[in-house]
Amino acid sequence: MRAWRRGVRVERSLALLRAGGTNEIDAIALCCGFADQAHFTRAFRAEVGIPPGAWCAWVVGAAL
Repeated sequence: MRAWRRGVRVERSLALLRAGGTNEIDAIALCCGFADQAHFTRAFRAEVGIPPGAWCAWVVGAAL
């Protein structure tokens, strides 16, 4: 159950990051139910494989 919930939260954060929240990672973390940005970063890395800042840079670079 915990892994499923984490996955749902990370999926929600991906949608918000895609919408242009690269400067608001801490706000996205709180909005998605994470205790703080560090908690979010650990969960994001566990699900996606890279931290959210690197993911945003990769997505923006791919869009150019």
